Amino acid sequence: VFVSSPIVWLEMIEIAGATSTITFLGGTRGHGDAENVGFLRDDSVLALVLVTDEEDCSIQAGSEEIFDQTSTTYTGDLNLRCFAYKGAQWPVQRYIDGFKALRRGSLEDLLIFGAITGVPVDLIEAGTPNYAGILGDPRMVEQIDVTPGTAPRLVPSCNVPDRGLAFPPRRLVEVARSFGPNGIVQSICQESFTGALDAIIAKIINALGAVCLLRKLNPDESGLVGCDVIERIPPPGSFMDQPTSCAE
Repeated sequence: VFVSSPIVWLEMIEIAGATSTITFLGGTRGHGDAENVGFLRDDSVLALVLVTDEEDCSIQAGSEEIFDQTSTTYTGDLNLRCFAYKGAQWPVQRYIDGFKALRRGSLEDLLIFGAITGVPVDLIEAGTPNYAGILGDPRMVEQIDVTPGTAPRLVPSCNVPDRGLAFPPRRLVEVARSFGPNGIVQSICQESFTGALDAIIAKIINALGAVCLLRKLNPDESGLVGCDVIERIPPPGSFMDQPTSCAE
């Protein structure tokens, strides 16, 4: 599980190998077959989960100056630059392609993408996001907040007292939509993350259905596999009326 920073999307596709055609900040390549070798097993379910109250602002190589407060190329308040200079960001398709490259072909069902982010609470249906409805909702439109006395920012997409304040995550929703049944978005403004985590876990459980066992079986010469069934009984007094021996 990965957690994003509130401003810049983490380069999670660095799980990819050094031979990947995708380059990262400074022209570097993936570390999946170097520092991170062995992290991603061939038959594992990989869940990419972002938790953020802001929109992604992953900047293309050469545009890093957008975060320089003294820049004369990118002007205006830092909080609004990603909104004002959309052309400096990587296209969303870069991340869709990069993530899916981690689980190609027959393994594509073993990849889950989830985001707990600034989607209005009432737009969330557990397990079945209406992406067109989410992106078409007026609260998901990026616009500058002109409320008197408010610091430079966009109009919040959700702002629930004592719960959370967040901003339209349109790029994150687009990525989640590209994953079809293996994508999920939930609201960071919910009273509790329980529902959000349950929805993501349900996706992971569905993906785990494609995995039979954690390791290969070792049959004997006749083709049979030895099997031991072990039942763990809790200590006496742990639960009322709970059996504490096999005889019970």
